[in-house]
Amino acid sequence: MNIEEIRSMQSNPLGCKVVADKTMLGGVSTPVLNAMVVMNKNEFHNDYKGPRGLRALEEQYKSLSFHCSDCVFPFYQAFGEKEYGVFSFYVSDDWKGLNQLDTPLSSDLALDIFRNLIKLLIKYSNSAVNAKTYNPLLFICLESVYVRLNDEGLVQDMKLLPLPYKTDCEYIGMPRDAYMTKSDVSVDIFMAAYLYLSLKYPNNEPFKEDDYSDYDSLAECCLSLFAQRRPSLDKLAEALDIDCDSDGSFIKKEKTPPVMPVKEEYDEDDVYDYDYEDESKPKKPGALTKILEQGKKGLKKGAKSITGAISDVKGKLDNMLSTERGDSTEEEED
Repeated sequence: MNIEEIRSMQSNPLGCKVVADKTMLGGVSTPVLNAMVVMNKNEFHNDYKGPRGLRALEEQYKSLSFHCSDCVFPFYQAFGEKEYGVFSFYVSDDWKGLNQLDTPLSSDLALDIFRNLIKLLIKYSNSAVNAKTYNPLLFICLESVYVRLNDEGLVQDMKLLPLPYKTDCEYIGMPRDAYMTKSDVSVDIFMAAYLYLSLKYPNNEPFKEDDYSDYDSLAECCLSLFAQRRPSLDKLAEALDIDCDSDGSFIKKEKTPPVMPVKEEYDEDDVYDYDYEDESKPKKPGALTKILEQGKKGLKKGAKSITGAISDVKGKLDNMLSTERGDSTEEEED
């Protein structure tokens, strides 16, 4: 693909373009994905290490690739091509981008993707990259998430393609606080929740009233404009029934069979019917209900505060207007 073809491509919501290519690795043709973003001339200087510089992003992606190999594709190289900064990552043909899936997704698959995104964020948050403070990824979107699906059509593996982004992009899946100096994991939680809802309701349809509706409401809580109102990563993991230890490794839950009832006399011909949990319905941990209740309380509290503020303003205006009218009346009487 030549530069003119690349220029004619439509940018994704983050303002960059992804081009598939191949390179030789040990004599074998290997697929790569090139994430490309327009950069200015200063950012192409080999020694430029500014926050959005080519070499700064290269170091960032190398670090991600080394310390978070379970989360992102392996980094290959960075270079300049005309006005573009290009960042290449090794992939394999069995990975499929979410932008290649037909939407709307089923409730099962959409929730599975949301759950796996939160698992991925837990792994990332426990990596050496975040030893001092959490550094938001800021690129979770339809074009950055890749999956392998199992025979049941659910997520077997998930990885991210790190995407450079234009700082003036207007992607509504990125919260306004993303560019604040103190932005934290709540930004990535926002982006993961927005992606989940956009996969399930791509045309802004009303939420479904079904066994998954509480999870839709949970995602909605994650989209609060106020970062402090969004659930923490720990609370969100608990609400989504995700178990992991301190280093981000996940504990696979074993289904334990019911205990055999004790009988004084047991006949071999006796048959017992046990009710296993209905696995066709999604699990709803108590933490999920708690988060939704807190969200409702927060909304009521916020509404009450706003109503009080409006009343105060209205009272001040009434006092001011009544004073002006009084002054006007006195002048007429004089």
